[in-house]
Amino acid sequence: MKPEGHRRAQWRDLKQSGSTEAVKEVKGLCWLLLRNMENLSRIQRKHLRAIEKANILIHRAWRLKEELRDIFKKGIIAARRALTRWLIYASRSKLEHFVKLAKTIRRYRDKIECTRFP
Repeated sequence: MKPEGHRRAQWRDLKQSGSTEAVKEVKGLCWLLLRNMENLSRIQRKHLRAIEKANILIHRAWRLKEELRDIFKKGIIAARRALTRWLIYASRSKLEHFVKLAKTIRRYRDKIECTRFP
């Protein structure tokens, strides 16, 4: 699940409201949000901290994406615990796409774990 789903919806809302400067700012976030944390430059990390303060929903989506990605780097026991915590957090995130993703992962969790952790 990508964090830009919420960013895109916000961009559409801003465009309809006529706020051209805000539209440009939100539109420019796409590539930053798609990058992995370890690949961000110092300036990009600074922008991400600004997003955290300015738009909690976009930052929450980015953080959920990063946390899910990190789960697959863990060992089996730690990954299972982390996935359980992630599913709870995603379900309560108030981000429609992540709530739906959490439901899908729950439905197929056994298959995911068998494939990822044989």
